[in-house]
Amino acid sequence: MKLPPGASTFYKCVGADGAASTVGAGTQGLTIGGTGSWGSWSGDGHYNIANSTDDFCYDDVNNILTVRGTVFVDGPLHIVDSIKYNGNGTIVANGDITIEQDLKPNTADTESDATHVLGLVTPNNIICNAGTSNNKAPTDPPNVMGAYFAGKD
Repeated sequence: MKLPPGASTFYKCVGADGAASTVGAGTQGLTIGGTGSWGSWSGDGHYNIANSTDDFCYDDVNNILTVRGTVFVDGPLHIVDSIKYNGNGTIVANGDITIEQDLKPNTADTESDATHVLGLVTPNNIICNAGTSNNKAPTDPPNVMGAYFAGKD
């Protein structure tokens, strides 16, 4: 299996092997989007069962992220492409989390669909640059959907 850039030998951890950095001081970041695919999913030649995937993988061709369970990134997380996500999971980053474009479930454009849920957690900042305007009608779908928690402003 191809691992995310900078992945350690520990399961679902991006960063150096061993103890994690102090809170907010991690230096092993992860960029999702534009850096190639990693992990495996049905359709990439690794799984014969439909809809089977690794529990942490990214299809850079179709911009689909799968997160099941908790993933730890010992540094900043940078999401650079418009991405749709599968699964119910959380990415905990030990640095800033930056979202450059849309980040939504792979099933719908409404906030009422909870088939796929993504949590983002950091002791630092979450910076969201998605969307072109804050002037959306209440009936328009959001650009970013999930549960996000930041320790700073």
